[in-house]
Amino acid sequence: MSEDLFVLRPGTILALEAGAAAYLARSGGRIRRGEASVYAAARSAGAPARRSPTIAVIEVTGFISPGIPSWLGTDPNEARAAVRKAKFAGAVDGIALLVDSPGGTTTGVEELFEEVLDARDLKPTAALVSGMAGSAAYYIASAARRIFATPSGELGSVGVFAFHASMAGALEKEGIEVTLIRSRVSPFKAETNPFQPLGEEAESWIQREVDRIAERFVSDVARARGFTRDAVAASFGRGRMLDAREAVRRGMADEVATPEDALYRVIEADREPRARACLDHRLERGLTAKEEMDLAKYSEDEEQQRAAWLRLLGTV
Repeated sequence: MSEDLFVLRPGTILALEAGAAAYLARSGGRIRRGEASVYAAARSAGAPARRSPTIAVIEVTGFISPGIPSWLGTDPNEARAAVRKAKFAGAVDGIALLVDSPGGTTTGVEELFEEVLDARDLKPTAALVSGMAGSAAYYIASAARRIFATPSGELGSVGVFAFHASMAGALEKEGIEVTLIRSRVSPFKAETNPFQPLGEEAESWIQREVDRIAERFVSDVARARGFTRDAVAASFGRGRMLDAREAVRRGMADEVATPEDALYRVIEADREPRARACLDHRLERGLTAKEEMDLAKYSEDEEQQRAAWLRLLGTV
C-alpha cells in the first residue's frame, strides 16, 4: 500500500490510464505541476494563474489484512494512516481510493471505513474501482462520497464467511490420534481445532460471530450509501459479485467510468456546496485543517454553512 499526490488541472484532458495510476501509486512517483501542463488545454491569454488541485491517491489492492506486505496486499492500518494524513494535509484537495481487491480479513476494516467516512466530510473523496471491490474492499469503498467503477469492474460480496476444515478422518486412516489438554478455566479454547470434528456448540458460536460482523457490515454500507439496512441486505447482491453496470443500477456504485475520467472528476463530481466552496477557496488562498473541521460542523445547515464561508472569505 502506498499513497501519492496527483496534480489535476481543471478543464483539461488528463491522459492517465489505470496502469499508470497504479504504477505511480506503487512507485512513489508523481506528476509534477510542470509535467501536468503537457496534458493541459491552452489557457486564455492573461488568465490569472491558480494552483492546480491535488488529489491523494491511496491504494486498496490485493488481499486486505493487517501486517501484510505491500506487494501482496493492503494493510488497513497503513491505509487508514494515509487517509488521515491526506485528510489533514493542507496541500491535498481531494482523496481517491484506487481499489482492486477481492477482500480480506475483518480486522482493521471497520476503522478504515470510519476514517474514509470522516474524510469525505472534509474533502471530496471517491473510490475508483479498477478491477474488483469485493467484501472488505467494497466495505471500505462504500465510505467514499462517490464510487466509480470501470466498465469491466465487479463490486459486491457483501457479507462474511468462515470455514472449518476437519482432518479427523484423514488422521484416523493414518492411525494418528490427537489429544488436546485444555486448562480448566478455558473449556472452549481451541474448540475450532482441525484435529476433531466441529462440535455443535462451536459451530453455533461461529455462526453468531459471522452474523454479528455481517450485520455491522450491512448497516455501515447502508449508512454510507444512504439506503436502509434492509435494502442493502436484499439488493446489494446477497453475497454475490455484480458487474459495474448492475452495481450502478442497484445503487452500489454511482457511475461507470474509465480511471482517467474518474480521477479527473474526484473533485468535480462532488456536488455539495461546501465541497465546491472548499475547492474554490483553497485554490485562491488555501484552507487549514482547522478551518475545514469548523466548516464541517455546518454540513447539515446550509445557512450556517454559507455564513461560515462568508466569515472565512472576509479574512482573505
